[in-house]
Amino acid sequence: MNSCMQSKRRWILTEWATELLLVLMLLACVIIMVARLGCEQSPRREAQPSPSPELTINDCARGGSAGNRMLDRRRVQSYSNAGVLHRSRMSENGPAVKWTPATPAPYTPKLSQSCRAQSFSILYAALMAVESRGDCRAVGDGGRSRGPYQIGLAYWTDGGGRDYLRNCWRRDCCEAVMLRYWRRYCPDALAARDFETLARVHNGGPRGASKPATLNYWRRVKTAMKG
Repeated sequence: MNSCMQSKRRWILTEWATELLLVLMLLACVIIMVARLGCEQSPRREAQPSPSPELTINDCARGGSAGNRMLDRRRVQSYSNAGVLHRSRMSENGPAVKWTPATPAPYTPKLSQSCRAQSFSILYAALMAVESRGDCRAVGDGGRSRGPYQIGLAYWTDGGGRDYLRNCWRRDCCEAVMLRYWRRYCPDALAARDFETLARVHNGGPRGASKPATLNYWRRVKTAMKG
C-alpha cells in the first residue's frame, strides 16, 4: 500500500516538473521572438556626412558667371592641405587664387637607444684605451687619477659619484659619473653627441673644450676610435 502511494506521488511530481519545463521553454521562445521583432522595427540611424568647409572670398559677386565666382570645394580643400591659399588680385571673371606650396619642415633623424648606446660605447672604448690601455686598476698622476678612465676625486664628486676609492675601478660606475659630468658642464655637446667636446672636457675639465692643450688628447682619442 505504501509503495503504491509513493510511486503515485513520484509520478505526479514528474508530471508537474515536465509541465513546468515546457512552460519555461515556451516563455523563452516568446521573449526571443519579441526581441527580434523589436530590433527589426526600430529605425536605423544613418551616418550623416560632415559638412565640408566652404571657402568664402569677399567681393565674389562683383562680376562674371556663377561658375567663375564659385571655387570647387574639393580643389580648394586639396590646395589647403598641400600649401597656402591667398588672394592675389581681382579680375572681371572673379578672384584669382594663387597656390603657394608649403615649406617642408627640416628633417631631423632620431636614433634609437641601441644606436646611441653603440655610438657612446665607441667613445668609451677609445677614452679607456688612451687613458689606461684597458687596465681597470691603473693609477696615474701620482695617485690622483684612478681606474679605467683615470678619473680624479674632484671629477668624481662633480659627477655625483660615491665611495671613490671603492667604485673608481668599475667601468659602469665611471661611465655613469662621466655622463652626469657631461650633462652638467656640456649638455649641448652630450645631446648632439659631439665626441670632440666630450673628450676634451673629460681630459681638461669643465672648460677643457677651449683649452689648446686638449687638442692633442682629442687626436689620440679620434685615432683610437678609428682603430
